Amino acid sequence: MASNSNRQQKKYSNNIYVSPGPRQKLEEIVTEIGYKQGKVMAASAFVRYLIENHGEQAKDDILNNG
Repeated sequence: MASNSNRQQKKYSNNIYVSPGPRQKLEEIVTEIGYKQGKVMAASAFVRYLIENHGEQAKDDILNNG
């Protein structure tokens, strides 16, 4: 039987689903960034940047605008 501390730990998936339209836009953005910087930027790195730098603002916007 699993201990209580093991049950309290959550496992997070490394995958999220992005529908085709937004995924295409995401790929266009990271491709442009990569081209202008001269190095590849992974889509996950861009999403991580958005979350770390703009996540709270996005959350507040969503909560305040219903």
